[in-house]
Amino acid sequence: SAETRSGPGSTLAATVALRAQLPAVWQALGIATLVDAGCGDIHWLQPISTALDLYLGFDLVEEIIQRNRILFGHRLNHFFHQADICRQTLPKADAVLCRHCLTHLPNALVSQTLDHFRRSGTRYLIATTHLNGTNRDIAPGSWRSINLTAPPFSLAEPLLLLPDGAPESTCHLGVWLLRK
Repeated sequence: SAETRSGPGSTLAATVALRAQLPAVWQALGIATLVDAGCGDIHWLQPISTALDLYLGFDLVEEIIQRNRILFGHRLNHFFHQADICRQTLPKADAVLCRHCLTHLPNALVSQTLDHFRRSGTRYLIATTHLNGTNRDIAPGSWRSINLTAPPFSLAEPLLLLPDGAPESTCHLGVWLLRK
């Protein structure tokens, strides 16, 4: 996308509804600290991330992390780090956001990543899920729709489902309780 390196699903137009809903969700659930796992260029989230007490953005690509530090390092509550979310346990936060990232990973790596999210001690998971997701296995970097409530992931039904994209889309951000 000409607007964002993270692609057309991360444009401001594509995320209007999410940006309108997320701050209220954060407030209702007491989410003040957020780990963004696969933050990309933070283009779509940066207009509302200032509502958080602490934002920690993680991405595999060091170049993106360096760019984010330059553009958003002046925000005292925003920090960016390079990490492989499939192999590293990220810091504990009120929630981990993993939007449009797990869809690019094979099932074994999705399962590993979910285990790392649980191990972090983070309370909530906010992640992309498709109501009709196939969960077919893919090569790393490919794409497929993913349904986190279906095998092999079998998460419980989400506490909340936030539409993510066009009204006719089956893509949502689901909110799950990782720990009580």
